Amino acid sequence: MKSSKVAIVISDIIEKVQLIVGIFLAVSFGILLFSSIVDNQKISTILIIFALFAIGVLLIVCSRKRKILIENFKIYEPRLSVDPTGSIENLALGLGTSQDVVKKNLEKMIKRGYFSDVYIDIENNRVVFNAVSEHIIITCKSCGGINKVAKGIVVECDYCGSPLS
Repeated sequence: MKSSKVAIVISDIIEKVQLIVGIFLAVSFGILLFSSIVDNQKISTILIIFALFAIGVLLIVCSRKRKILIENFKIYEPRLSVDPTGSIENLALGLGTSQDVVKKNLEKMIKRGYFSDVYIDIENNRVVFNAVSEHIIITCKSCGGINKVAKGIVVECDYCGSPLS
């Protein structure tokens, strides 16, 4: 549990840094882009300025996505902690959203370390906590990617999304 709290704090810091840097780049280079167009600067100069402006906007978008994921975690975690089944269907129904959205969010949360010792049991459509399970290495038949998976669990390939078991 301690490592998941650290992961959330670090992610929250990254979100704030992305937002601040993104706003700085977008505003600074947005103004510069406008003045460059008005002053009829070379197209190469305008393209470089536009690229830096676009990076700023991208950082703002990434910051927003990270913030939403953290907010979703703060909703998902207490709901899952009181549901002994760990049902993704129940969680999705309770949130009024699709199971696919909930599953994708849970996968991102697990990948970023928001949940520790947790995996998604795709076969039974549930989240399994305190997952002390044996892991095996599986080579994906579709793309050849090497994946570390919990034994007996059906998951998707980290590289191409094909089912692995």
